[in-house]
Amino acid sequence: MKRAAGLLLVAAALALTGCKPPALKADPAAEAVARAVYDDVAAGRVEAVRARMTPEAKASASPEQIQALRPFARTAGTVERRLINMQTVFNGAGQAAVLVYELPFPNGAVLYEVRMERTGANAPWRLLGLTLNRASNAELAKGSLTMTDRSPGQLAFLAATVLSPLLMLSAIVAAVMAPGLKRKWLWALLALAGVGAASMNWTTGQAGFQVLSVNLIGAGISKMGFSNFYAWILKFTLPVGAVIVHVVAWKARQAAKAKAAAPDLDQGG
Repeated sequence: MKRAAGLLLVAAALALTGCKPPALKADPAAEAVARAVYDDVAAGRVEAVRARMTPEAKASASPEQIQALRPFARTAGTVERRLINMQTVFNGAGQAAVLVYELPFPNGAVLYEVRMERTGANAPWRLLGLTLNRASNAELAKGSLTMTDRSPGQLAFLAATVLSPLLMLSAIVAAVMAPGLKRKWLWALLALAGVGAASMNWTTGQAGFQVLSVNLIGAGISKMGFSNFYAWILKFTLPVGAVIVHVVAWKARQAAKAKAAAPDLDQGG
């Protein structure tokens, strides 16, 4: 089972890593501000950063807090500045935006998130806040979809993530093939029902479980964006419906066997 789970994980990794990340295009004026803010932070131009802030952001961010970000804003040796995520929200004539960049370096990368707003289509973008995070290549490697250096608990969770939908699929087949079973479509639907929701951060191994939850299928592997700064999240639901359907299908098969054998017993008597 461990080998099967590993093969499925490798196949998923190849499929996902083979997909080229979509090229995101933000408002040019917003991108210009985002780049300027990053360069100002990296150069230690604190007042230049504060001059781009909204009054509320400026009041809550001290010069010392902005200066503390400078070690995270690396500039020398960068290969590219890639926009990996963006969100835009319209509020009447105004607009808010969140831009997330990844800046790769030979020995690591920087994740840069900047939040801005403007009061109108022709108004300048004002800075609401920014976040910087640095990681080495070794740290980023932990965010990849591999089985290297994973704990037994993580591998067991992976196996459950794979087995849950497989059990549901086999239950559907069992319901369809069961002789004499009525309303097979209803049993097939029940096979997809699960109770509870378990999730795990594949990078850290941190897991959680919600008891009061009913899901259809409810299993899979997902990631927030095309970057190893974001962790893969594994999730599955307990396939209670599939277990019930397997039991019902087994009883239907047993009843069919008994019915088929009954004439032989009568003749023998």
